[in-house]
Amino acid sequence: MEIIIAAIVIIVVITAALVVFILHSQKSKEIKELGQSDSRADLLREKLALIYAESTPNFALYSEAGERKLLVMNGVKCDNQFVSGGILCNNLFENPILTTEFQEKLHHEKSIDCKLDTSENIYSNLNTGNNAIYHVTIKEIENQEYKYMVILLDITTNIENIQEKEKFRALVEFATIRSSVGIAYYNIRRRNITATKSWYKNLGPNLPPKIKESIETYLQSVVNGNRNSFTIDFETQTPTGTTWIREHIFIHTITDKDNIEVIDLNMDITNLKESENILIVLNKQVMETKKESDKFLNSISHEVRTPLNSIVGFSNLFVNTSNTEEKKKFEEIIHTNINQLIELVNNIILIARIDAHTIRLIEEPIPINQMLKTLLEESVQMLKEDKAYADKNIILTANLPQNENYITTDKKLFVQVFANLLSNALKFTQNGTVTIGYTKENSLYRFCVTDTGIGIAPENMEKLFDRFEKINTFTQGTGLGLPLCKSILQTIGGEISVKSILHQGTEFSFTLPEKL
Repeated sequence: MEIIIAAIVIIVVITAALVVFILHSQKSKEIKELGQSDSRADLLREKLALIYAESTPNFALYSEAGERKLLVMNGVKCDNQFVSGGILCNNLFENPILTTEFQEKLHHEKSIDCKLDTSENIYSNLNTGNNAIYHVTIKEIENQEYKYMVILLDITTNIENIQEKEKFRALVEFATIRSSVGIAYYNIRRRNITATKSWYKNLGPNLPPKIKESIETYLQSVVNGNRNSFTIDFETQTPTGTTWIREHIFIHTITDKDNIEVIDLNMDITNLKESENILIVLNKQVMETKKESDKFLNSISHEVRTPLNSIVGFSNLFVNTSNTEEKKKFEEIIHTNINQLIELVNNIILIARIDAHTIRLIEEPIPINQMLKTLLEESVQMLKEDKAYADKNIILTANLPQNENYITTDKKLFVQVFANLLSNALKFTQNGTVTIGYTKENSLYRFCVTDTGIGIAPENMEKLFDRFEKINTFTQGTGLGLPLCKSILQTIGGEISVKSILHQGTEFSFTLPEKL
């Protein structure tokens, strides 16, 4: 009898193992695919190992009439009267799980497998003591004394562990997809990769050959003893376009040369690379701005000191002389330098406001012919009265249409551009003519100031609009007139250009829209 029981126990254990395998084979089909087929097999083996470690079979043997003859709980034979109800109850056919449908199935298939959750109301009369999940197998056996065997496995802990692991894996998968970070884990020799979908997505379908070679070289170096990590950034083509990827590989465990496991992380750094490129451009702009600022400050200090020194020096001479003629001469020099200093300060303030985009534009319709005639008359008067032009022989002319035309823009800035260009023309012309005029094409005006002065050498053309850049250092001026004209015109929607022939003359022209 004991031998028979022992044999049955062995059969039960084997059957339980088969049941566990079948149960979790079915369960493994529900697991989301995390990588290649090797990774799914690893996951299944991991779950089976957990089940075998924590599951202990309970079983009972029944006669053909359904009467319980033997009860084994946790691998130990129990008194047959020890448990009267529950899943391994005294009478098989009174078992609440053995419905008519199951009895029919048992008759035809000789075996029934089912999962039983005692928390469900339909099993409330089982008296199991607490809610649990069981796997139940009812099997017909060939034995004179026993007809049926019922195997009971408590798989509650196993199911909970599997669910927790699945939940964790799902959370990892979700996090990697949302963060564009891919994770892979593999043995260097076997290359049995377990990886998230993001890892494959980041690599793309066509990994650049040079990058693949670099990774392979690193992995071989690890086999040869290298214990450092590996990081590389590269461009790859993905379904969404060109993407920048950062790949980082580091060693996880080393048993021997054939068992080296690494963790491989990759992430989409396209936005990071774009930000880096923007920072590089901004840094370059900052350095250029600093360079320009230093040059600007140095130039300002020079341009401010020059008239200030003249004002201070000639003021002392003015005070210490009693000669009326000398006093008058010194007064004129002081007055000229004061005006030059005021002009310099005003120009600097205007340039600063334009650069900071804080200048306020006032739009108004301007009669062009009338404005240019007024400007021309003021220039003629200046030529007569200003001693700086006493030795010049210049004829001022205007080339204007017969009918009046109007332009809507900021009058103060418009006049300042024309005044600066006219002043330049007069300054660099000794003999000849200075002509102002304009034409209109559709809704665009082109204004010109042409002189027959000294002209500009080709190598100096590019420097004309640089701040504080003076082509002729012997001529009075701050080097801000032309740069200021360019900045003003950019602010009110215009462009400036220049044509010149050395020793023959220069033409400055600029365009402005009919309406600002």
